[in-house]
Amino acid sequence: MIWNNQTDVQLLVRDPAGQVVYDDTPVIRSGGTLAADGNVNCEIVEGTPFSYIYWPSNTPPRPGTYEVEVWFQSVCNDATPVTANLFISYNGREVFNDTIQPLPDERYLTSFTLTADGSFEESDSGIIRGLEDIDFLPLLEGATQIASGDQRSGAISQNNKFDLYVFNGAVGDVVSIGMTATSGSLDPLLYLVGPFGNLAGQNDDILPGENINSLIADLTLPANGQYIIIATHFGGLYGGTTGTYALTLTNTNP
Repeated sequence: MIWNNQTDVQLLVRDPAGQVVYDDTPVIRSGGTLAADGNVNCEIVEGTPFSYIYWPSNTPPRPGTYEVEVWFQSVCNDATPVTANLFISYNGREVFNDTIQPLPDERYLTSFTLTADGSFEESDSGIIRGLEDIDFLPLLEGATQIASGDQRSGAISQNNKFDLYVFNGAVGDVVSIGMTATSGSLDPLLYLVGPFGNLAGQNDDILPGENINSLIADLTLPANGQYIIIATHFGGLYGGTTGTYALTLTNTNP
């Protein structure tokens, strides 16, 4: 990836096992290596920054789904709008490129799958917008009912980016919703939508950097009516992690 100014734009790649190569972890077990880290910590004072992550020939990338993230981390006293060019090559052949114009703190995400026969399959890509990326309303009729004390299981895949669950709540109810990965590389993400279509709660990581499971804990419901739980993965529509999960709901009347 190369970009047009002196801002700090970070490049991260997550491999099929869920290991992430970036400036804090420049080498991962599968062989992924960060060879150039751009303008981390705003240290470059001249020249064009670029980032480069690769797998060496003696440890080629294994089949599976990879996730590529671009994060506009800091303006570094450079007010020029960012235009970054992201390129992905496989076996010496360019298989993907995109031009990205993120705003400060925005994250761009894409994913691709390497198959066992050596083919490359790209997925959707774009700036992560959160709940608005997920077009869940047309599928609401098929949502699964869940009650306090229930545990449901499901799976997130490239063909199934999210699952929907619904329950009835009352003003003042205190709910906790947990989503725990049980297999694969899944990085869970939870949204809770209220009776009027408002975002009532969300959680990505229970403890960033340590526990990637999701928990909306001890949330007091603001209204009577039907609540919608959206169980998905980091990045929503653009996410690349997959696997099975367990979902739990507890609802305590105060």
